[in-house]
Amino acid sequence: MEDRQPVGILGENDLVAHQLGGAPEILTLGEVLKERRKNCFDLFRVPPPKSAATLVFGGDVMLGRSYAAKIEME
Repeated sequence: MEDRQPVGILGENDLVAHQLGGAPEILTLGEVLKERRKNCFDLFRVPPPKSAATLVFGGDVMLGRSYAAKIEME
């Protein structure tokens, strides 16, 4: 949820989403780990999107048709 100091390293100060039994809540990773019997967890990362947008052009487009006639006349 939030990467806190030291930035770039998953640590006890980072905010994480947690839901177990009740409503989801935002806690520090340290708070979550205090309540567990084991000091470990699974980390799942979502890959970044491949692209922001895809542009597709199609159809019968001839942008120079009207200019071709003008060029021939000159």
